[in-house]
Amino acid sequence: MPLRHRLTDIHKGVEENAMLDRVLALVAFLFFSGFLGVIIFSVSHPMLIVVAGMGIAFVGWDFFSQLFLRRRRY
Repeated sequence: MPLRHRLTDIHKGVEENAMLDRVLALVAFLFFSGFLGVIIFSVSHPMLIVVAGMGIAFVGWDFFSQLFLRRRRY
């Protein structure tokens, strides 16, 4: 198999892995948000709501910046 075909196959595999990374990161973010949502509704303390909201905001920004703003180089 020529080197060009092998590199093309490797590049396709990297693109598929990048998409899988995005999906798994989104699922993890949804589970984290759901977990904090359950804690907020069960405890219902104003400072807990503020801290949990900040945590969700930080995780959301990290998710967005790492998966959509950064250019991946392989």
